[in-house]
Parts: sequence; structure tokens; C-alpha cells
Amino acid sequence: DCQDIANKGARKSGLYFIKPQKAKQSFLVYCEIDSYGNGWTVLQRRLDGSEDFKRNWVQYKEGFGHLSPDDTTEFWLGNEKIHLITTQSTLPYTLRIELEDWSGKKRY
Repeated sequence: DCQDIANKGARKSGLYFIKPQKAKQSFLVYCEIDSYGNGWTVLQRRLDGSEDFKRNWVQYKEGFGHLSPDDTTEFWLGNEKIHLITTQSTLPYTLRIELEDWSGKKRY
């Protein structure tokens, strides 16, 4: 996951390939690397409504939208990928939910 990417020395947020233990192949994710060296795997990005999130179960399972290196596009990573990431370890994961309103106020 993205914490592994940060542990290996990455200091810049962006697109990285990860390969969870049970995954058949690696896949692309957006990693948010904070100033403390924490790596966060971004599961969903909503910005301006440009991506339609009214989807069926198969689309949520597989994921949709587009990942961009400059973090300017909307996407859902996909339930299957999220499952692969969160079940690869017996260590607990931390889920951080970050919300920002149209005026720029953020809440965690």
C-alpha cells in the first residue's frame, strides 16, 4: 500500500503501482504522502461532479474514473482493489476521511 511506498523513501504524492499479497498483478493507485512520512492510499476523489458516481455494483467492484498524477480527476478505486489492500495484513488499517466544502474548509 502507500505506506510501503513512503517507507521505501517516496516523499511526493502521486501515482504509484502497488501489489497487495493476494493480487495477481500490480495496479495503479494515487498515494498521498504527508509531511510526516505517512502514506495514504486514496480510495475516492470527488472534486467537481465531472464523474458520474451513479453506478451499478459491477462498476463499483471494478472501479471507475481516471487517476491523474496531478490529482485533478475524480475516481473510485474499486471495491475489489480496496478488499485486496485491506485484507493483506493482520495489522489494523486506519481509514482517514477528509472532507472539503466548496469554500475550502476541511474536516477529518
